[in-house]
Amino acid sequence: MADYYLLTGGGLLFFLYALTFGNGLAFSVRSHRLEETREAYERIIRKYLEPNDCLPSLTFQGLARRSNRELLVRQLKQLSAVLQGVECRILLWIFRSNRLQKHLYEECRSVNPARRARALAAYGDIVPQTGFRDTLNRHMGSRNREVRMYALLAAGNHDPENFIPLLRNYPHPLSARDYTNIHTFLLRHPAAAQQAILLLDSRNDSVRRLGRKLLRLYGTGKRNPQKAEVKQTV
Repeated sequence: MADYYLLTGGGLLFFLYALTFGNGLAFSVRSHRLEETREAYERIIRKYLEPNDCLPSLTFQGLARRSNRELLVRQLKQLSAVLQGVECRILLWIFRSNRLQKHLYEECRSVNPARRARALAAYGDIVPQTGFRDTLNRHMGSRNREVRMYALLAAGNHDPENFIPLLRNYPHPLSARDYTNIHTFLLRHPAAAQQAILLLDSRNDSVRRLGRKLLRLYGTGKRNPQKAEVKQTV
């Protein structure tokens, strides 16, 4: 009987070891594959961004995999945050020609709030148009804090002049991470910060506090009541 328990116990331990080793090996293979794909996508994007009379005919392989689509979207998002002008239009062309907009639509319908938030953040950085407006409005009412904020930031990227009026009417408490995201947005859109005084009229205490911080940070002239009243009707 003792030998039986010894054998079965040893077999169970061997099975658990093999399972753990197999999972670790599979993770290592996936990580290596993603790293190779990331490097390949970076090379292709660099080729597209080089000065040329016409765009090169290059293909992003493996976009049938969701992980590869997420990888390419993440790379385009990161570059869109630091590039301007013609280069951003090239990134947008890559985004549309590879049908990544459909991918983000699907991600925004995910039951996973983190995936929805990432999709909204990427869409706001890459796509400078309002075709996504209904989806953004719906997600600004989400019960998830991260989804709400990224929807607000995406709407602001589409229409920076309307960001402060949208923020003034934001009904939820702002977290420290929200403050950081809003500050980063205003660094990219400094003209929007000129309307920061409107936040003092918000019914949301945390938004009013943010308004006072922004006024100290960016400075402002004398308040123009007529101008503020016009903005409140936006």
